[in-house]
Amino acid sequence: MKQLEAKLHPAAFAMLAIIIVALLIPSAFILRSNEDNLATYHRRALVPAPDVSTLLEQPKDYFTALQAWHADRIGFGVRAGLLYRRISYFLFAEAAVKTVERSKGGFVFLVSHGQGARMSSVADSCPERADWPEISKQIVNDWSAILAAFDARKTVPTLLIMPSKKTLYAENLPKSVPRDLRLRCQNIRDDGNPVVHLARDFEHSVIDAYPILAPFKNAPHFYPPENFHSDGESAMRAVSTALDVMGYPVSRDSVLEQFEPVRALADLIGVLGFQRQIFLNEPAGFDKTKLERDAEYTEFIAAKFGKGTYARRYQNEDAPHKRSVLLITNSFGIRVAPYFASAFESVDLISTNQLNTVEARMHLFEEIVFGQAHDEIVFIFHDEAVFNGRLGNYATALARL
Repeated sequence: MKQLEAKLHPAAFAMLAIIIVALLIPSAFILRSNEDNLATYHRRALVPAPDVSTLLEQPKDYFTALQAWHADRIGFGVRAGLLYRRISYFLFAEAAVKTVERSKGGFVFLVSHGQGARMSSVADSCPERADWPEISKQIVNDWSAILAAFDARKTVPTLLIMPSKKTLYAENLPKSVPRDLRLRCQNIRDDGNPVVHLARDFEHSVIDAYPILAPFKNAPHFYPPENFHSDGESAMRAVSTALDVMGYPVSRDSVLEQFEPVRALADLIGVLGFQRQIFLNEPAGFDKTKLERDAEYTEFIAAKFGKGTYARRYQNEDAPHKRSVLLITNSFGIRVAPYFASAFESVDLISTNQLNTVEARMHLFEEIVFGQAHDEIVFIFHDEAVFNGRLGNYATALARL
């Protein structure tokens, strides 16, 4: 029996090209902002775009692959994934992403670092006791080196160490966290803890926020439990103590010590893939949403260090101290920073999570820390970052200036 052969007319190819462009145009606008997050939303690698060369040789396979590529990035596939994550989170109390775990009471814990080993963040937040002496020695040496570099420039920085939820709420870690890790976190504040040691040795420049927050931690909405980062009352209480150490005391009967719950959005939107409304305890006498923000400063820092560098300038003309503070932080400082504007007229924040080279950190010190005039300099990190060498990164950069 004679086989029939079919050939596509050139006009048909032109029509196919028009159809393909029509399919890709709406995706292009969406992918420009969402491509980096969609793999996290689907909890797997995205389907790659089909090779255009297959259009001529295997048009059926090409359009099948194109449909899969398109479904991953727009339309029902994305909406279905979002619905699945919402149902998992709100109905079954599961985070539906491998880096996050939930426990009773609405507690959300970030347990792993992106593509890192399972429970890597828990292990890093709660190092083994046998490692404490070496960690203590290292961070004491690093902070001493940082102080010496600043002293040479007639400046004294402050270090505020925020407790991660894995250490402050260790008893709330879910049973999906291995028992030995849970015990390490529950015992992390025993005698010999490196952060306790550092704060004791440098009581005039290092603030360990754990003992400040611990007495209040069971108050509703305190940390809050749904967040990875400290915010609201926990952040304000830590800042108040830092201000005391820095010489800007907050009266204990101040409205800044009175809190009321307000609605807010939780963090981890980029990890979970959807927004969650929560309550934060905010100081009754300070509304951070009304602070002035200098967009030019954000653009200025982005131009110097890259668009991924998070930077803000908060201004408060009603602040009691007509002074400026520069905050050098990781992501924990982003939510803490606005509360410094309760005391200072100008607050500059630079999150250094994207400054991954010695040269970038040297540039930060040369151009911003020592190159601009600020009345106060404050470093803000959570305990996990301190345990894992963040201070050493800065000591190394300063030593090379």
